[in-house]
Amino acid sequence: MSLMPKTRCTRHGYLRIVGGEGKERRLELYPEDVAEILDNDKAVPVGRDPKAPHRLHRAFYSIPDDECIIAVQDDENGEVITLLPFSHHGRFALDTIKVRKMAMQLMGISLPLDVECERIVAEANTDCIIAMEFRRPTHASVDMVRLKRMPVAEGQLLHEVLHDAALTKEIETECIYALGQLLPGTQITRLRVHFVSGSTASQFHWVERDAFF
Repeated sequence: MSLMPKTRCTRHGYLRIVGGEGKERRLELYPEDVAEILDNDKAVPVGRDPKAPHRLHRAFYSIPDDECIIAVQDDENGEVITLLPFSHHGRFALDTIKVRKMAMQLMGISLPLDVECERIVAEANTDCIIAMEFRRPTHASVDMVRLKRMPVAEGQLLHEVLHDAALTKEIETECIYALGQLLPGTQITRLRVHFVSGSTASQFHWVERDAFF
């Protein structure tokens, strides 16, 4: 259980949850739902307000909204002061994909392998590299061969690339051809998709899938 005092809402925080008095409702949960999430430590601490260090920013995942929300909570009295949209929370340098994944896992949601890529938007000069990992019948180790490298349109969601029907068919053909060049009995272990922008390693995004087909 959390060491923070039991959650309660300020008037502003309450209105951010339920809406009214000119305040926009920011999620489908009710105040008691938010309190249960926070009181049971199902939120990820992401930072403190430098001007008010007793205000802790906590990211939690709302299942009905399929979205992360930042609760700004006073750790001296447990008050939720406000709720902030996760997508517009620029106060801290967040690894948004990692935080979202952690928040979802705290809510008991298991993630498919490619969900981390779901909300990443391609930057300028982004390429998609698809490789096939395989194991020969005479070797215990796994080898890899590149199947395709192609540009991704700037602004495109990367998960859309993975689920493109034409690409799926093309990769299936490439896999069959590659297997034909290898020893009989060779098995595909998985496909690897590598999105790269520029030449900085920190900008690489790996997505692993058991198969495209």
